Amino acid sequence: MTAKCPIPAIPEDSDVLGSVPVTAHQAALEGQLRQLAGTVEKVRGLRAGLAQGQAPAAGELVRLLEPAAELCAAFDLPWPWGGERFELRGVRPLTYIGPLGSVKTRLARRLAEVLPGAAFLSLDRLADGGMAARARLLHGPASFELDPPDAAEVGRRRTAVLAGDYPCLVAEDGDGTVLGYAYASAYRTRPAYRFAVEDSVYVAPGAGRRGVGRALLPALLARLEAGGWRQVVAVIGDSGNLPSIGLHRACGFRHAGVLPAVDWKHGRWVDSVLMTRPLGPGADVPPPEGR
Repeated sequence: MTAKCPIPAIPEDSDVLGSVPVTAHQAALEGQLRQLAGTVEKVRGLRAGLAQGQAPAAGELVRLLEPAAELCAAFDLPWPWGGERFELRGVRPLTYIGPLGSVKTRLARRLAEVLPGAAFLSLDRLADGGMAARARLLHGPASFELDPPDAAEVGRRRTAVLAGDYPCLVAEDGDGTVLGYAYASAYRTRPAYRFAVEDSVYVAPGAGRRGVGRALLPALLARLEAGGWRQVVAVIGDSGNLPSIGLHRACGFRHAGVLPAVDWKHGRWVDSVLMTRPLGPGADVPPPEGR
């Protein structure tokens, strides 16, 4: 059956910024105190240097004399930052915070709520009815598809994956929104290849850089190792597909080669990148008898 791989998110009612005015005022004052303490330490260091005949650089004096940007927001960041201090100063009319993940999106929205006259604008998560995903397929080289498969075809493929006892995982957020999925399938159909599998990882449009792939792929590899497979092969479309290559490398895959110009898509030849990773004992010991 299909397993779900949830992505943790901050609860909606968590006090990220401390919206009570007194709390915000206290945070602002504490930020100013830390800044003042830092400036005092710098002045002491400059005076000690002068006492030893060391003249400070002009830039150091300018930075100390310039007024600091106004502190707009200050607070201790929640999980997953673990209480790290965050301060926002000198906000411009247009401030870019990104690329956004599930936690940073909530952070940006709360900032927009607290800062006077601010508004949150998402550049990559517009509700487009799946048009972004279709555009990536039709105009991007990463997929080997030429036409988007319909729901019936996707269902048939999923049935085939599960019928072969291969794992199929779905990542979703706390609201049940699907963020991506991953599955394994036979690398080749001839019986001698039965201990090798090919992995596939898909991340929903707008869910990139949220750790979805990094949650899915290790979980998929763990299930493959438990199932007794010995080698997993990644066939990555386009040698310029750095996100997929980087994800697989981070999960222990090694470069195995490039099949140059084997795909023709969008009026150009596209490479296929091959990466491999051993599973369990890999090739160090033979498979069990009878398999």
